[in-house]
Amino acid sequence: MRFIYLLILQLLAFDVSASAVTFVRTCERTISIFDEDDHSRRIFLKDTLIPKLSKLKEGISMLAKAYGDSVVLRFAPSDYAFWQRAKNSGFVIKRGKDSASLKTITTVLPVPFEKIDTSLFSKDSFALMAAGILYGKVDRSKIQGIMQEYRANEQLLNMSLMLSEFSVQAANILGFRYVDKNVVVGETYYYEISNPVYTVGKYNATSLVKNTYKPTRAPYQLGIRTGDEALTLHWSKDYNNSAFTYYRIERSDDNKNFFALTERPLVFMTSESGKPVPEFVYTDSFNLVNDTKYYYRLYGGTSFGDFSLPASVEGTPRDLTPPVPPQLDRVTYNDTAHIFNIEWENNIEGMSADFAYQQVMVARSENGPYTALSEKLSFTDFNFSYELGSDFSETMEGRYFFRIDCYDEAGNMSASNFEMSFVPDYTNPAVPDTLSGFIDSLGFVNLKWTKSSSKDVKGYWLYWANSTDAEFSLVSQKLIPDTSYKYYIEEKSLTKNIYYTLRAEDYAYNRSDAAIVLKLRRRDVVPPASPHILNIHTDSLRMKINIVESVSDDVKLTQLFRREINAVDTNWKLIDTIFVEKVFIDQSAQLNIDYQYRLRAIDSTGNIGDFSPLKGGIIKSNSNDVPIKEFNVVKEKNTNAVVLSWKFDLPKYLENKKYMFVLSRSTGQDGLKFYKELNFDNLSFKDVNLEKNVLYNYALRVKLEPDKNGALSETKSIIIK
Repeated sequence: MRFIYLLILQLLAFDVSASAVTFVRTCERTISIFDEDDHSRRIFLKDTLIPKLSKLKEGISMLAKAYGDSVVLRFAPSDYAFWQRAKNSGFVIKRGKDSASLKTITTVLPVPFEKIDTSLFSKDSFALMAAGILYGKVDRSKIQGIMQEYRANEQLLNMSLMLSEFSVQAANILGFRYVDKNVVVGETYYYEISNPVYTVGKYNATSLVKNTYKPTRAPYQLGIRTGDEALTLHWSKDYNNSAFTYYRIERSDDNKNFFALTERPLVFMTSESGKPVPEFVYTDSFNLVNDTKYYYRLYGGTSFGDFSLPASVEGTPRDLTPPVPPQLDRVTYNDTAHIFNIEWENNIEGMSADFAYQQVMVARSENGPYTALSEKLSFTDFNFSYELGSDFSETMEGRYFFRIDCYDEAGNMSASNFEMSFVPDYTNPAVPDTLSGFIDSLGFVNLKWTKSSSKDVKGYWLYWANSTDAEFSLVSQKLIPDTSYKYYIEEKSLTKNIYYTLRAEDYAYNRSDAAIVLKLRRRDVVPPASPHILNIHTDSLRMKINIVESVSDDVKLTQLFRREINAVDTNWKLIDTIFVEKVFIDQSAQLNIDYQYRLRAIDSTGNIGDFSPLKGGIIKSNSNDVPIKEFNVVKEKNTNAVVLSWKFDLPKYLENKKYMFVLSRSTGQDGLKFYKELNFDNLSFKDVNLEKNVLYNYALRVKLEPDKNGALSETKSIIIK
């Protein structure tokens, strides 16, 4: 805000009864501003005309307030250019019962310079500043650039609007106020304010007001916070920002006679870059006496130059300053008598007049909690002895922390520096009861254990080994203060398990026995060793594969892959999964096809091993492997038909093979030719409608799909007579 004043001084040279220096001092003396911002755009809040940063509202803004004997109108232009035109053309005010009955009642212009009552300036410095802004001589030689001139002009308007908020006379001088006294109590009036230059209706402002006086409500949510010789008033920003432009605070110590703490308007300007705050705050530290009750009244100032009803609050400042603490010099311990001796030095010269007592405090941890060890001591006491007693136990061993707490009559407390002393500890701490953990998928070992039951444990040493017979090594070279630990281990290892144990250590460096050993299975990322095919036998029309298993002990299964060497599709195909077999019979292998085989192992954690070397095999057929037995041809009685019968046993190694019978026939001396295909479940056939006195010859063989044929049976002949 000071920038605004200085910029105005650069633009104005006063001819009124005040110098530039007086003007600066007057500004600083007459307004209390808690924050500032430099805005060239504005709107007007609901109940005030104070400028705030937001989207520009075109035209005129207007407020109306009924006082019973009059209606006061307050109005403001939207920007500096509008204001410059309004200085000459004025604000035209119309009144009626509604928008259809409006009649012009006046045109408001700034007060001419020669008609300004300068006697007001001694009592109203805001009127002085308004006159200076309106009629001061402007030196624009120091303004460089259009934007700087624009900002300077907008600041002039901003200041004018602010002065009009604080002072009725300033608003009258600037032409931003009109009082309509030709009114009747209880009647409703419709007002319109326009400007002759801006004739479009959107630039006009209107207001409907009923002429019934209502006092402005008090500021909301006023509270008070206690301080030392100070009290802080706070009230809601959100609930009051739209109703009030500025504030006034009064104080009393008897709730009758009040005086103004803020003779100047108290204004809170919100910076654009500032953090939002939910409340306004004012701290009063002017000649306050602790333990004395004070009464406050808070008034809100409006755009009409008057104040609201007061909000009241009361409070009492308290002594919140603690006394100066003593200086703790030393603490010694007698190991034979089990007695601590504590000595300190009191600051007699700096001792506060309201000193109450001091007390020796003790704790077993640096961070407390501290408990009272002595009775209440006076400022003349400077040492204290503390005996542990004859019933000495392990729990009394270890560290002790001492300090002196000092209190005043108001209950304020200060503490001295602390000193540590040590009771020798010759007892090993207790072993943690449990140790558990796991190794996650990323290879991190997660360990946790129960806290040792000993009270003086400082931390834990964690150990590991690859077996229980090996020497255990430290996991961390530093003592672990917590009851859990996480760290990464290499995933590839020749050992499947890892072992852990730990020991507790107290502040005397005594260590407990080792905890129960924890066994964890390492995360296995090492693939199993490859199995291999020892050999392949194809005798007896079978593909017999002899397998040598993987030497890895965690193999879960073995996969067997096959491909055809001379086929169009030579891709490898998984044909079976083997678990414990050492011999595998490939039942789906076909005759006279050249195959290749390979193996790979998968372990229990899913690691996949490499493929084994390739082995090949082919089943070559022999027609004598599938002979027809007991083939007979007999003429059926009384017909020209013959009945053929035979026997056939499919070898066990061909149990899954599909097959059929192929019958050949000829007549006379002709060679045999294909005659019929018979289903595999037929072991007989009747050949009917044969010619008499003709020699028929028959032979039979087995056909194994797709291309294996058995040997042709013996030829049987018969003449139909």
